[in-house]
Amino acid sequence: MAMLTIPASPDEVTAEWLTQALRSTGSIVRARVGSFSREDLGLGRGFVGQVSRFRLAYEVDEEGAPRSLVGKFSSPNPDLRAVMFGANETELRFYHEIAPQVDLATPRLYYGAANPETSQSVLLLEDILSDWGGDDVAGCSPGQERIAMRHLARFHAAWWGNP
Repeated sequence: MAMLTIPASPDEVTAEWLTQALRSTGSIVRARVGSFSREDLGLGRGFVGQVSRFRLAYEVDEEGAPRSLVGKFSSPNPDLRAVMFGANETELRFYHEIAPQVDLATPRLYYGAANPETSQSVLLLEDILSDWGGDDVAGCSPGQERIAMRHLARFHAAWWGNP
């Protein structure tokens, strides 16, 4: 399969692109996205890139096909996109290389790509935001904070003593 073009923004995402992206990683095999709705997340709230929730409807369905996912896209600002490319590439590498090695609750990566020539990147992640219920500006409850600290401690313990 040819490398997919990385959408410059959530506006450029199509049902066909979602189908190809999910098939390229084996997230779906026979399923075909027929339509989707999009909700932009965090507008004007300090995100460096563009983040959207996609709710998928399939014209050809299969068990286990994601119904909702979160897309993270590079900044539309070319200067900021170039500055942040390293961080975006690092996040992608985390999902590919680190997350599978540790006992850490992370969203499933359905698709990810980065292009150093254009500084564009995209991640399609499992939608856990509705389960979490937190707010990146207001913060979290003490109970949510304890859960996060336990996960952070497990992550650091997995790498303790490793350079």
